[in-house]
Amino acid sequence: MTKVTGIMVKELMELEFMKEAKVLAGEKGLDRFIQKVNVMEVPDIVDWVEKGELVLTTGYAIKDDLESFQKLIIDLDNKGVAGLGIKTHRYIKEVPQYIIDEADQKGFPIIELPYELSHSTVIASSLTQIINRQTELLKRIDKVQNRLLNTMLHGGGLESIGQVICDSLEKSTLAIREYTFEENVIFCRESKKEEIEKILKKDREKGTEYALDLENDFKHFETRDEIDGEMVKRYIIPICTQDRNFGAIYIWDSNEELTSLELRMIKSASSIIALEILRKLSMFEIESKYKIEFFDDLFSKNPVKRNRALERSAFFDFDKSISYSAVVISIGSNNIVDKHKSIQTQLLHKVNVRVLGLIQRVLQQQKRNMICGNKSDKIIILYGSAIEGEGKTLKKEILSFCNEILHYAELESIDKVEIGVGRNYKNSDELWKSYREAKRAIRSIDMDQSRNVMHYSDLGIYKLLTYEELKPELNDFYKEILRPLVEYDKEKNTELVLTLKEYFLHGGNCKKISKEMFTHYNTVIYRIQRIQEITGADLEDYNDRLNLQIALKIYDIIDETD
Repeated sequence: MTKVTGIMVKELMELEFMKEAKVLAGEKGLDRFIQKVNVMEVPDIVDWVEKGELVLTTGYAIKDDLESFQKLIIDLDNKGVAGLGIKTHRYIKEVPQYIIDEADQKGFPIIELPYELSHSTVIASSLTQIINRQTELLKRIDKVQNRLLNTMLHGGGLESIGQVICDSLEKSTLAIREYTFEENVIFCRESKKEEIEKILKKDREKGTEYALDLENDFKHFETRDEIDGEMVKRYIIPICTQDRNFGAIYIWDSNEELTSLELRMIKSASSIIALEILRKLSMFEIESKYKIEFFDDLFSKNPVKRNRALERSAFFDFDKSISYSAVVISIGSNNIVDKHKSIQTQLLHKVNVRVLGLIQRVLQQQKRNMICGNKSDKIIILYGSAIEGEGKTLKKEILSFCNEILHYAELESIDKVEIGVGRNYKNSDELWKSYREAKRAIRSIDMDQSRNVMHYSDLGIYKLLTYEELKPELNDFYKEILRPLVEYDKEKNTELVLTLKEYFLHGGNCKKISKEMFTHYNTVIYRIQRIQEITGADLEDYNDRLNLQIALKIYDIIDETD
């Protein structure tokens, strides 16, 4: 949308000083906006005009070359000029019919000005009208903005703000969609509400967000939706700050185009809505900070800290009468493209807050007893349930909740989300165990790229291999059994470790290994011999095979920088 604040050509024609002027051509273009007035008395005027200008001329520059007049009309129209005001009977007796036809075809207004009407009168009077229109526009925008600010300062949320916009625009169908917490506010007739909700849901499921346009503050989008059997134009105005998109304002209008004034008023309102969402996010993050402090004490091995957490547990809706499972959500660095540490931290925090919004959305829909908070690079949830123990029903319920979060994260293009789930504990004093189990479950996900959710009960041998107290012994075991082979691969650029994994995966069947690795059978035989030589292990010996298998499992989770 261009920044139109002028007057239309037809409004200029209605002014008193233009009562003797006549529209010769281009009546279809009388709704073009005039923002400036220019005078043409040189033949190369096209190089000096701008979009939205009304060009005035006596015709002196083209009096000897009327054939260039047609090209002039085409060039001025292409530049977005509002129209041409020309004085006839001095240098040009009349405008040729083929010029009038060209202007009519393009909807380019040509206005015949009275001989006695001076250019200075047209310029001064037109600019006065334009300035008056700008002043009126600013006053109306300021009035709406003050109403919006007062609404927000008096505690009004998106519902109240949306009502002010509806009243100011006199529009009957409007919606505000907020992306972080997916809060939708709809204003429309009850008969339309279900269809509007479907449109918003479809946008959400598509992950539709409307792009920021920092170069053009008045950027908006248009699309069409079917409502009540009628195709209705939808205007979409993003709610954004310089670097962040919070949502969008939707307005459906089937009868007429939104005016420049209305679009500017909506854009002004979107800034107020962005402030309201920022306020809400700030409150959300403050609450999350206190929850994390509560979690730190609750999950501590120190019984004094755990008791301190339980003393203030009522403030966080913690119910001591039910059992809880710890759920840890990690957002991986694949979402963060900037390698600068401080910027990376900020972006990671924004993604975490967004995932928290997804969780809030799920909680609102399913009314579950949960406490969640944001801690640096992860989100922690206490999943409450009236079901005690580790039954299949409870496990299925929690995993279903986790998969729903992953589903929404995928829709929002957050593609590296991993979730670990600890076991369920009735005794609040044992919840620290569930938290440690959830963290260990997340560590195991790196070893199984096909999964994004891992329950501690499904870890198998990794329950032992991810046990923190065993880490020194496990490192020593790996170094003794497998590290020589890993270092050989790095030095010689070979694939012996991968070959060993395929060996165990296919039960030592060299033909299957050869097929899977696209490698000659004899090459596989040679590699297996080298593996035995380097490790000193005999793959025919049960204990040696077991040691190598365990060492490979450790290799999958070990941090070589430790």
